[in-house]
Parts: sequence; C-alpha cells; structure tokens
Amino acid sequence: MPADALGPGIPAQRVDDNPGTDEPRDIPWVVAVVSDGSAPGGEDHDVATDSLGVLLEDDAAGIHVRAGIPVWAAPLPKRHVKDLVAHVLGLPGDTGAIFLTHTDPDRARHVQRKVREAGGPPVLTDADTITVTLTAALLTTLAAARCEPDASRVIIAGAASLPELAPLLIATGIGDIGSWNASDAHAFPLHSLARHATAVIDLLGATTQAAGWVPGDNSSSVISSDDPTYRLLPAPGLFAALTHHPEATLDLDVFRACALALAVATPLGHLVPDLDDPHLTQAIASPVLRVLARRPSSRSPGPPHTTT
Repeated sequence: MPADALGPGIPAQRVDDNPGTDEPRDIPWVVAVVSDGSAPGGEDHDVATDSLGVLLEDDAAGIHVRAGIPVWAAPLPKRHVKDLVAHVLGLPGDTGAIFLTHTDPDRARHVQRKVREAGGPPVLTDADTITVTLTAALLTTLAAARCEPDASRVIIAGAASLPELAPLLIATGIGDIGSWNASDAHAFPLHSLARHATAVIDLLGATTQAAGWVPGDNSSSVISSDDPTYRLLPAPGLFAALTHHPEATLDLDVFRACALALAVATPLGHLVPDLDDPHLTQAIASPVLRVLARRPSSRSPGPPHTTT
C-alpha cells in the first residue's frame, strides 16, 4: 500500500522496520496515528497543519520503537465530523488499530463510536490513555499513603471534561468518588469538598487558582493531567496486545488491566513509570492479553489476519 493511499491532500508517513529505504514492504497490520488537529490549545485553538504532521510523526515513531510494530502518521484536514469519520473508515485496509490524538475530545468520541458501529478497527483516543494513566497515578498515590482504594474518597475536578475517568476509578475499586466543575465554585468551593478527600484529580488546573483552592486547608494529594507523557504511556503496550487480537474491543476491562499494570510497574517515589522504561510495553501487553484471551470470541494469540 503506497504511503499516499489515504487520499488527496492527506499526507501520511509510515514508520516500519525499513527506515531509509524505498522498497515496498508487505505489512499485514499497522497502527494509524490520526488527527485533524482540532484539540483545544494554542492561539487558534487547534494545531497548525505543518505542526500536526510533525507531532503525529513523533508519536508514530515513539509507538513503533516501544512496541516494535509498524505505524502510520496520518494528519487529516479539519472538516465536519462526518468527514472525519469517513476518512478514518477509509484508511488503508491493513490498518489494524487507530490512535486518534490531538483531536477535540467530543469529536474523537463521536468518531470512536461510529467506527465501532461500522465494524472498523479499534480506536484509542487521548481521553482513553489519559484516563488510564491518571487512574494508575491515583493508585500509586494511595499506595504511597497506605490508603486502601475502597476506603478512599477521591474528588475529580473537571469531571465533565473526562467522563471516562469515574467509571474506571469505580472498576479499580475506589470506594467514594465526588465530582466538581468550575460552575460549582460559588456554591461549593473545591477546597471545602476536598477537605476530607484522600486525593483530588485536577483536570482544570483549579488547585493552582486561589479562588477555588486553599492548600493549607486540607491534606489531600493532588494529581494533575499536565504531564504530556500521560497521553502516550499505555499506548505501545495496548497496541502490542492488539496485534494478537485484532478484532478486540477496547473497553473498561482492558483499561482496568492497563491501569493496574502501570501502577505495578511504577518505581517507588514516582506517580507512573517513565515512558522510556524498556519493560513497560510488555508489562502492559501481558495483562491485556490475559483479559482478551478469556473472551469467548478471542482466538489464541498468533499473527494477525492480513486484510486485503
């Protein structure tokens, strides 16, 4: 499949095991790192086309190096969300999984749902990977404080921005979860809710704003989503596992396995593992494979099917 097979005006860069050569290579299963650059951020609230290509190529190279699988970088034009769905469904036939990144979360969720309904390849989003990593960070925080998850109270500041987080926290055994959004500040200041909480997961930067937070008024641990590596930490291991189960569904059980694996792999004194930990991909892939192997429709791990 040629590198420009994504259609007119959609540049793509394939990362595989033949860097620096022009020889075509028959690869039966690849990951497509896809974006339309619509993620909020920057002066224009999206990512410029040239910058987007560089970002996606960096992501593709990082996943390839860490997971040992071929990866496409596919920046797409920012159009109506229906066009984005059509472009994703029209990716080359050897696309086994998709990492939809640097994309507006609502658009990404819509694409993820439509591709699943159409029987397309698994779609992993930034919201998924950040949710998994934040869950792992919370688990390591609780372990360091010698707090049992089922006896802990956790406040999610900005819960509406990451609706996938609370269900995953419940799945990992967190006993009490409260949510707080910026609109609640006047009636319920964040510091008053957090006073008796074990931890606060801050998705809004609210704990750095004096109007909503009084650090000396409570002893809660604060976990933020500011670290740019959080978006990438679970991805290589997840995609490595999917090569053995190319028709798998990415769901709560899979993400729970990822979060627990990240927590277990975290060195003492750290919130999460280092992105360049050489054992991290296998540490995540192994428990995910065990989850997928227990499913009735799962085949024994082996080479993925070639799509023609």
